[in-house]
Amino acid sequence: SASLRYVIIGCQGMPLASLTWYISVLNFVALICFMVFLMFFRFWDIPAIKAKDASVQITARDFAVEIDHLPTTIDDHHQYEQRLAAFIDQRLREVAKAKKRVSFQSRVVPSQADDEDLASHVREVVLVRDYGGRLHDIKQRGTLMQERRVAEYIKDEKTIEKLDKKIEKVTDKLAQVLAPEQDLPVVRAFVVLDTQLDVANLHHDYRFAKSRLFRCCMPQEKRFEDQVFRVRRPPEPTNIIWENQDVPKCKRKARKAVVFLLFLIIIVLSLGLIYAANTAAKNQGTTSLNYLGQPACDPVTASSGDADSKPKYKCLVWNATTWSTEYVKRQGGDVMSCWCSMHGYTTALQNSTIRSVCEPWLITNAQSAAIIGCSSLIVIIVNVVVKAVLVAMAHFEKPLSLSGLNSSMMVKVFLAQTLNTGFVVTLVNYYAPKAIRVLSTPLPFGQLIFRGDYDDFVRSWYSVVGAALLVNLCINSFTPAFTNLASMAYQSLKRRFKKTKKKHQAQLLELYTNAHFDISARYAQLLTTVYCTMIYSPGLPLLNLFAALYCGIMYWSDKLVLLRGSHRPPAYDAQMPLQASASMLYSIVLHCIFALGMYGQSCTFPSKAVGGHLADMSAQVQTAGYQEVDEDPDKHGLFEKIYLWISGRIFLEATWMFAVMLIIFACMYVMWTILWLVGNSVGELFVP
Repeated sequence: SASLRYVIIGCQGMPLASLTWYISVLNFVALICFMVFLMFFRFWDIPAIKAKDASVQITARDFAVEIDHLPTTIDDHHQYEQRLAAFIDQRLREVAKAKKRVSFQSRVVPSQADDEDLASHVREVVLVRDYGGRLHDIKQRGTLMQERRVAEYIKDEKTIEKLDKKIEKVTDKLAQVLAPEQDLPVVRAFVVLDTQLDVANLHHDYRFAKSRLFRCCMPQEKRFEDQVFRVRRPPEPTNIIWENQDVPKCKRKARKAVVFLLFLIIIVLSLGLIYAANTAAKNQGTTSLNYLGQPACDPVTASSGDADSKPKYKCLVWNATTWSTEYVKRQGGDVMSCWCSMHGYTTALQNSTIRSVCEPWLITNAQSAAIIGCSSLIVIIVNVVVKAVLVAMAHFEKPLSLSGLNSSMMVKVFLAQTLNTGFVVTLVNYYAPKAIRVLSTPLPFGQLIFRGDYDDFVRSWYSVVGAALLVNLCINSFTPAFTNLASMAYQSLKRRFKKTKKKHQAQLLELYTNAHFDISARYAQLLTTVYCTMIYSPGLPLLNLFAALYCGIMYWSDKLVLLRGSHRPPAYDAQMPLQASASMLYSIVLHCIFALGMYGQSCTFPSKAVGGHLADMSAQVQTAGYQEVDEDPDKHGLFEKIYLWISGRIFLEATWMFAVMLIIFACMYVMWTILWLVGNSVGELFVP
């Protein structure tokens, strides 16, 4: 019983159920602090910084708009720029007249002079035409020509020959028949206006055009050549990827679809490789499973690898306490492993008698720990390779801005690294309900996953899965910073030893130009650390320390790399921090779910019921969910098992607050979605 179990510290004892309550309360308080900070940062701090930067820094972006969903061709196509400029002028005049009619009490009378001033408020219209992807080829050809001139200067014949072939290939591609520039279809336009008020008026006039549904309902006077365009704020000029501007939206969507399919394939392959490494590490350990004889404390009775097989040996700890050293020496094998694991590593190392008996067991488990460490290194190597592939795939999508490119890379790398770092080791050891095992069989590696030894967070789960997660996150705390500093040191040594070998100014400029500061990788690694920590920290609080170490080490290393080893980054917008902080909010949901699972486990974290009828319901459900050691783990169906899991864990003193937090967060998410929809549609009616 939970009430009879005590934790002894010195001469003092405390019921384990009371300790569980204190741990859960501290965890919940920390969760509240994290959520408050995150919401402050997402909904207050970032918008305030954006507003401050906008008020202090005046750039070309403040006087320009980006217009898309334009008609690709019009009747008088050669006069496209002039007709678009005249149409925007007309819309600005109509908006100004409407505002003056509303504010008639100010006694400002419209005059002909006002109309003439408004007619000149469109300063420039730049059309982005469809060159069929040739802008990228033109830039590539210019780069190759520059490299060839350098090779000619240093008289490198082999390099000249290779570059000539590349230049010829690109030139042949550019030599394809292309219509005159004025006859090419229009993709989008950048319009520079006279004042910031004109920009605000045009955004307000086309506020409903942000939605595809509302664009269909726009009046005729707001349609350019019978088509409604969309007005958006453009990126900063340094943030625009100019060579991708001529790629039509349909082609970019097709590229994104291809990248998504390749992303799924890469994720499956990386998961399979890491799965094999973790399985090999697992198989090197002891083959027996330790049982206390209590249903809530023991692993499932089916072994991994085959859902219908039995484990080779079942170690009953209470039985092992009666064995003598002579009996253990004589039996050896699984009996020795069971007896030694019952005593534990500390006792086996400190007691010479037990150490002499358990020496083979200690060696086997040391080898297993080494393989687990190697599997963690394999995780890091796979993450590096997957990151390089995903970065190339993000470039293939042809995003329009550097912020869009980095956001795409951030999401892909974050998902891949989080799955590889935090979920593969869990899947290796998870024994899923029979319905899930049947559904996963046709999938790649489907006959291997969901057939582990643990269907709950029992005590031995922490020594196997928890230990592997701690190793992964511990290595993750130091590896990114070490890699960045090592790259910076390599660049410094490269300049020191190669500067005398460079014979052209362009080579020296390339050598002494600092590397790009990969901000997308930083965001992805931060999200991976946050998610892995938030998911497993209820039962593994040491992960919080590793996360703090990661943040501290990365702060100082990134500060050094950014200021001393990177060239000046472009003027990014707030897209990445907004997206990253919004993504972190969902880690709170996962934290609450795993807290329910860990703190509701009656053996590892025993807890009292909240009282009243809820206490009776919780006790009945927990009793119904128990199984004997030799009973089939598939006794309950999938939905019945989910019901028993939820009902038996949300009415405990240590878990009810996390259940309430889930409900509150669900309501907040619904409200957030409603406010977003209203703010982008009907809410614009109330904007002056």
